[in-house]
Amino acid sequence: MSRFKLKALHGCIPARCLCVYGHGSPLSTMFSILLLSLVTSAVADNKSVFTSPVLLNLIYVYSYPYDPYLAFRPAFVRSLPVQIMLTGVVLTLVSVLLIHLMFTAKYHWSLAPVNYVLQLSGVITLLISLIATIHVILSASLSESEMWPYMLSYIAVNIPPLDLEADTGDWSIAERATWLVMSASASGLIQVISALPLSFWTNY
Repeated sequence: MSRFKLKALHGCIPARCLCVYGHGSPLSTMFSILLLSLVTSAVADNKSVFTSPVLLNLIYVYSYPYDPYLAFRPAFVRSLPVQIMLTGVVLTLVSVLLIHLMFTAKYHWSLAPVNYVLQLSGVITLLISLIATIHVILSASLSESEMWPYMLSYIAVNIPPLDLEADTGDWSIAERATWLVMSASASGLIQVISALPLSFWTNY
């Protein structure tokens, strides 16, 4: 990749004072043309050359041997694609488990009715929680894609946003409390089902 050196005085300067040096490659020529067009546009609008975000990003990219923004990027497991994939996989497995419970209800209920009620309650509660989660994720992604720069973020959607001091959009305190109660109910039922001894499942 070509290296560039940008020499310019601070503030608003004429385009002839801005010197870009490359190695004669097509990339350097295109970069020079783009840089000069941005400077000319800034001068025409009576703005500082260095207030253009596009120009600053180009300067940063071609001034460092690496991208300095990558040091602040969260881990890939906290990215939006991983969040959607994991939520979708768990949602699929829980849906299959619910279908299995519905088809075996005749035999399961006669053997252990309490066992069947607990399992069905836990699966339905978890399924509702997952459906609400995927709905919030996709709704937030859709809302973000309708604004500039019309793309999706790398970072996963915060569900629910618990930082009361930050600007969290449409999440009110009541909605956060309801979400936490729903998550606690699903987790509690699952823990109860897992903690019961084997004799309870065979006798009740």
